[in-house]
Amino acid sequence: MTTTGRFRALKASVLLCFLAIWQGLFAQLTISTSGQTTTPGTNWSITSGVLTATGAANVHPDVITNALLSGNVTVQITPSAGSGSARDITISNTIAYSGSLARNLTFKSPNGIIVGSGVGITSSNGALNIALHSASGTNPDVGRIVLDGVTITTRGGHFRASGGAASTTWNGLTVGADAARTWWDDEAGISFLGSTLTTNGGSIYMAGMSYNTNDGDGSNYGIQLGANSTISSGTGQIDLLGSLLGMYSNGGGLALLANTGAVTINSTSGAINLTGTGTDQTGTNSGWRRATLLYTNSANKISITSESGDITVSGTATFDASTGTDDVIGLQMGSTTATVDGIKITSRSGQIRLMGSTTRESAGRNANALQFIAGDIANSIRIGYDGTNAYSGNVLIQGNSIYQNNTNAGSGSIGIQSTGTLTI
Repeated sequence: MTTTGRFRALKASVLLCFLAIWQGLFAQLTISTSGQTTTPGTNWSITSGVLTATGAANVHPDVITNALLSGNVTVQITPSAGSGSARDITISNTIAYSGSLARNLTFKSPNGIIVGSGVGITSSNGALNIALHSASGTNPDVGRIVLDGVTITTRGGHFRASGGAASTTWNGLTVGADAARTWWDDEAGISFLGSTLTTNGGSIYMAGMSYNTNDGDGSNYGIQLGANSTISSGTGQIDLLGSLLGMYSNGGGLALLANTGAVTINSTSGAINLTGTGTDQTGTNSGWRRATLLYTNSANKISITSESGDITVSGTATFDASTGTDDVIGLQMGSTTATVDGIKITSRSGQIRLMGSTTRESAGRNANALQFIAGDIANSIRIGYDGTNAYSGNVLIQGNSIYQNNTNAGSGSIGIQSTGTLTI
């Protein structure tokens, strides 16, 4: 993305003036049970499994599920439709595939993809590969993905949420090559709150970015997970990539927040890779910044577990000293209440790597590559051995500065156990 693209006046002025429109007044394509079933409909048609909207349209979910029985389906808005205003795909009611054959279901929006709370995208039998491709157009080139209160079940199919004008091939699917993205304050490039994603062997990939250049306040995230959310892949690989750029007060590239509900990410043999990056620019407010953040201030827990898959959690921080804040961390893991397994990163045989880096390690105690905040109880933060099943994998903890930010009366608040090697 070019510097010109980041600062285009459209984001900073015209879009701000039409915020109400942006939030859905002129959403171009809605999937709902009040939608049309007769083809072609108002501003939409479907040919050879490609459903295309050329303007404001409302389509019944049965159109999609019936088409899936015959082959793969792509749901899209033409990039030029409504150029200059929001061109979102909004899924308001459940899409339930009942066929026995493997199918691909792709949503391609020039701007956002919003799945309503209580809605599912599910398969009851055959593998359903799902690709959400936002921000595929220009003018404006923005498009976040909202998956709050959603249930996704793929029955062995892959799942990808990403964005950008360019496409690439991933596990046989044509998908967004870049990240879903937002230019606004107080939201995430990908929001996954109170949701469940289960693939039973399919791989999972999410890439989200926050890049506000309009003002310096707000709490912004590349990817935000929380509020009783579960991601489970079985043998499939899990990749979550979040990036935080621009101006804001507080934020994280990749944030797992269990303050209001647990966060669970698990696999059997699939690798789990959680990657966050963070930077900022002059004009931003002073606040806290994290490249990758795992945090709970309640009895709700964060659990990242695998039987034999490798687990890598990393945060790369390049926050600018000129922004006036020294509360800048690469990877922070905080469980501030006295709860066993407040944060648990465990396996039975897979390798575990916790890696942080920061360009500001000389700025003070809250400018670390890797920081732990453990409650005053044994195994507040548990790494490696899960407390029941023997763990034989190797553990790597790596950073140019490592800090425990609590003084506890008791011992063992950070537990790292394995019959393999431990490297710090």
